[in-house]
Amino acid sequence: MGNTVTNGNTDSSRKVEEKEKRCFGQYKCPKCERRWSSGNTWPNMGQQCEKCLIFVLPYSTVPLENFFVKNA
Repeated sequence: MGNTVTNGNTDSSRKVEEKEKRCFGQYKCPKCERRWSSGNTWPNMGQQCEKCLIFVLPYSTVPLENFFVKNA
């Protein structure tokens, strides 16, 4: 109760689906200050810094469909 049903999905299931979508992410290594961007970013998943070889979480993520519409 309290969740709106649209197309058979509840609000909570849509939030889970959004969290699992691939994003455009921006990274900054806290050790060497190296910065990079990636179109293969997943929320709460890190990427390895090529210089330090440590895993870094993205400081910014935008779902890919929003990124392309915003930057078109």
